Amino acid sequence: MKTFALFFAMLMTFSCVMAVNQDVVQTIEGVLVGAFADHGVAAVKCINDGESTFEEIEESVKELAKGGVKNIVSGLSHIGKALEQLPDEFKDCEAATEIMQDFEYIASEFKNPKELVVHVGYEILWYGRSIYKDITGAVANFQEGNFKDAGVNVGDIVHILLVQKTLNRPQSANPAVDVEQLVEGLLIGAFGDEAKSAVECLEDGEEIILDIEKAIKEFEQGGLTHITQGLKFIGEALEELPKEFAECEAAEGLFGEFEHIVAEFKNPTQLAVHFAKEILWHGKTITKDVKNAETHFKAGEFEPAGEDIGAIVKILLVDKVGTFIKNKF
Repeated sequence: MKTFALFFAMLMTFSCVMAVNQDVVQTIEGVLVGAFADHGVAAVKCINDGESTFEEIEESVKELAKGGVKNIVSGLSHIGKALEQLPDEFKDCEAATEIMQDFEYIASEFKNPKELVVHVGYEILWYGRSIYKDITGAVANFQEGNFKDAGVNVGDIVHILLVQKTLNRPQSANPAVDVEQLVEGLLIGAFGDEAKSAVECLEDGEEIILDIEKAIKEFEQGGLTHITQGLKFIGEALEELPKEFAECEAAEGLFGEFEHIVAEFKNPTQLAVHFAKEILWHGKTITKDVKNAETHFKAGEFEPAGEDIGAIVKILLVDKVGTFIKNKF
């Protein structure tokens, strides 16, 4: 009798595991494969429950099926909520260690509507067909019960919008050092060696390096339109600097004319005027700095990349506001 009871209990446990199961497992497996390729495959064996993740993806598909930017962004935010569940799912899973490293960042970006709109708007320019194909594929596959394929579609959207941002950045043993070196190079290139002392006050700078990454991607495309867009992203990076150094004695006087410089970089018309005018006098130098910035950044040489970008800032605008740096240091 005891043997039968034990067997029955085991059978019920097995049935519960199966009930949780294949639709959920296949969906999450698809998401991991679509987002992280081979890195995601190994983590599938660690799925314990996954129901809440599955439910969020189901809600996402409903929103995506409605179409329109508002509904698509809402659908993507549900994907963010689904992703948020996965670290708990894989917290004791050695096979998932690698893909979990950037997961907090990825999930938070998907849950921020403003950031999502920026990402969708920016990436749709380069990956529009792929994203549209994945959205329609996710809807069709989920509705037909092809859960793994639906998961792959959802995972590919995650990969296009955010995962490749973290995977394509040059790897470093210490990302904080990358940011510090980039900002130091930027300050030196734009304002000279006198600005170097301000780096000691840097607290975060992550937004700065993300904006510089976007600028580099634009520079790679070439042409006036893309270079101007890249310079605009540099303007957004510059906008972060006064916040970083607000309480920094070493930076006093450094940002006296900074609002003007940032405003110029963020104004496409002004940028085009500056670029067209300065290219006549500094064309070779600016082209060289743009190319060098690409090369250094992609090689993980962040301080030289920062100096290249700083040199562009100096040529286009810092020199135009006079010698205020020399006067104030």
